[in-house]
Amino acid sequence: MDQQQLKIQLQKILNSADIDNKSLDDFYDEHRSLWQSLALSPKQVELWRKLVGQSNRTQQNDKPKIEQHILLLLQQATGGRMPLAQMLQRLPSDVRMSEQQLRNTVQHMSELEIKGPFVVLKG
Repeated sequence: MDQQQLKIQLQKILNSADIDNKSLDDFYDEHRSLWQSLALSPKQVELWRKLVGQSNRTQQNDKPKIEQHILLLLQQATGGRMPLAQMLQRLPSDVRMSEQQLRNTVQHMSELEIKGPFVVLKG
């Protein structure tokens, strides 16, 4: 497999529910050609699965904290509005987001809307 095919296969696995729902033996056997192309042993695949699962859980736990922080920033801002770029600078120091990731987070929050360069509290 070339690098692009490996990347596509890994992305399919990451997007599937297979990572945590199958035994290691079944999971390894199902994707054996991929693991062999990457020269990964079953123990290495097991470690990879644990790390991916841990990362997914961390991201899910952090999202509500980020959303709460965004709401707090807007509640403290004059007129309930703030430029997206300024909001990005005021996120907690341990949060790493691009402007596009912040925009996507804001767009999924029912209390907020984006008007031009500003994030605005609704109502």
